[in-house]
Amino acid sequence: MNLVFNHRASAILYHFIKSNKHANKVWIIPTNVCHYVAATILKAGAQIEILDVDSTLCLDRKKTLEKLRNNDHYAGIIYVRTFGVDLEVNSFFDAIKTINKNLFIVDDLCLSVPNFDRLLNPLVDLELYSTGYSKYVDIGFGGYAKIQNHLKYEEQSIPFLEKEEAIFDQYFRALIFESKPIIKEELNATVQLNWLKSSSLDKEKYQKLVIQKREEISKTKKEINVIYEAGLESIKLKNSASLWRFNIVVDNRDKVLNLFAENDLFASKHYYSLSKIFPSEKTPFWDGIQNNIINLFNDFRYSKSQAEQTVELLKKTLKI
Repeated sequence: MNLVFNHRASAILYHFIKSNKHANKVWIIPTNVCHYVAATILKAGAQIEILDVDSTLCLDRKKTLEKLRNNDHYAGIIYVRTFGVDLEVNSFFDAIKTINKNLFIVDDLCLSVPNFDRLLNPLVDLELYSTGYSKYVDIGFGGYAKIQNHLKYEEQSIPFLEKEEAIFDQYFRALIFESKPIIKEELNATVQLNWLKSSSLDKEKYQKLVIQKREEISKTKKEINVIYEAGLESIKLKNSASLWRFNIVVDNRDKVLNLFAENDLFASKHYYSLSKIFPSEKTPFWDGIQNNIINLFNDFRYSKSQAEQTVELLKKTLKI
């Protein structure tokens, strides 16, 4: 197993695609992943195909296998652990490798608990973690990956300009939050801007910091989740372990979020469906459920007092 580090987890994915033969083909990705993943794959010279999720809220396994069996133009899949959920994946991954042992499997654990010691699944080619903004351990930067020894990983120089990163961010914010019309040429040009920062990290200092912060945030999350569990069990999202966030399902998400803001509280929606940004087939399962999901904060950004206020506001508003 090769353990690699970078300023951004996205940069590791970029270098991996650039380093390995056949990785510049089509990658199957779920519609509910951060847009940075899609943009990174395109910037690296590969292509994407966006699929819906299934009842696990992760990549639709049946549809993915059908696609892989019926076409040889795929590089592999990005399997995203939605909400950092821990699922049985070996049967699915084994089925992929049975179709073609050269298909790449990237296990995206960017919302999961960082674990440097866990052995790399032999069916997985790259296991990716992030400690950037709003991840389980948020130190504001950094990512790392475990890569099979037989695969290449060579870091290349990537031009980076802060002003182009700002343009990139503003463009996607407009698409997601302001319903900006999508123009294919404009989208492609934005993806190829110099927005992706790649730089080395001091491995020992980084690991020590992540482990320290992991212990601190784990304690905080447990304390806040106890408050949520006591009052919100009836609306808790069943497919979530509530490690990254405490996820709830409501009928009137936007109204609830507005009430939070009016009471000096805050929460978040989950990732916007990529099928509404990039060319894609329809993704009705995620498009339907995402409008009902709210991510309640359970980290250093939220106090126990705020969590208690959140529970009371939800119980009053939803009459639970």
